[in-house]
Amino acid sequence: MENIQKYDVAIVGGGVVGAAAAWKLSAAGAKVVLLEKGDICSGASAANPGFCVLSYRENALAMRLALLQQASWEKLEKELGDLEYSPCGGMMPLSSEEQEAALSGLCRHAHGLGLKDIGIVTAKEAIALEPALSPKAIIGACWCPGEGRVNPFKLNLAMIRRAKDLGARVLTHTPVTGVELSGGRIGALYTPKGEFRADLIVCAAGAWAREFTRMAGAEVPIRYERGEAMVSMQVAPRITRMITDGALFVKSAAAPMVVGACMAQSASGNIVLAQATTRPGNYDKTNTYEGPRAVAKRVVELFPSLGDLEIIRMWAGLVSYVDDGRPVFGPMDSPENLFIANSFHSAIALSPGIGEMLADFYRTGRVAEEAKPYSPMRFVKVVC
Repeated sequence: MENIQKYDVAIVGGGVVGAAAAWKLSAAGAKVVLLEKGDICSGASAANPGFCVLSYRENALAMRLALLQQASWEKLEKELGDLEYSPCGGMMPLSSEEQEAALSGLCRHAHGLGLKDIGIVTAKEAIALEPALSPKAIIGACWCPGEGRVNPFKLNLAMIRRAKDLGARVLTHTPVTGVELSGGRIGALYTPKGEFRADLIVCAAGAWAREFTRMAGAEVPIRYERGEAMVSMQVAPRITRMITDGALFVKSAAAPMVVGACMAQSASGNIVLAQATTRPGNYDKTNTYEGPRAVAKRVVELFPSLGDLEIIRMWAGLVSYVDDGRPVFGPMDSPENLFIANSFHSAIALSPGIGEMLADFYRTGRVAEEAKPYSPMRFVKVVC
């Protein structure tokens, strides 16, 4: 057992948000420790296709961060190294008038948030942009040329390396098993590797955030859902865009499984295919029998030429959300030194900006005005 150690900031969670927080807080001069219960990039950050989404950002804060990052990938790669960022553009194929109506509304919403370069294109225009699409399967598409894709593993690990270069301590396989509460603050985090004390505790635990906040004496209703995906063997270029199925925007939230074709081809030639989403219990990350089959069926409907793909791996990941569909970002009143940074949708392309907002809070003690609506105090219930 290690001796008790004191830090300025302790971060719980080693996904992209935790990694960005460790990087940006260390750059701000904080003495940082990051505690990850498994391996770095082993949760939701490892289970997604690395989409750098602009089109379906729900709020002004997320859109601002996404647009800022869109303009900063070259600068980021100069600092962090090759992240396999591809400015490929994002397409949402539309198979029905219902989908077209939903995506037309999404475009209007995006325009209102400052994303001007997005709109509905005809089926002919969509096939010119993505020739492998079946003309029989679509009536058009939503097209956003500013979107792209990044390798989520490379981004996550590169931010961790940069944090370490700046002095952060990163401990993997170090779950927080208990919390000491004293005087309305978290006095210590207990782990199998020792006791850690910090002036500021950042919860970036993703699907496990609710479990952690309960240890800290508060109920924050962060839930999780399971997304299933798979990857093909390396093949010659088949698709060029980031594909998000328009069907996902009209499915009922009450459906037991939500299925759509979300796809992109990596720099190495592998094609990542997702997603089948369910809401399991007990943090179950096993694949279902039905999910991958349903995704494959939908993929072949849209892209018949992909019917011969050989799948080499399947997986599932747990993604956090709250019922109001908004992120959770801000300090709690009790414990007063706990800050929650969680449930940002498609956080891959927002993570550097989220880390910078945390660094600003560390420097000033204030949360940006645009982030205040997402405070955990909007629904927190004290239980002890």
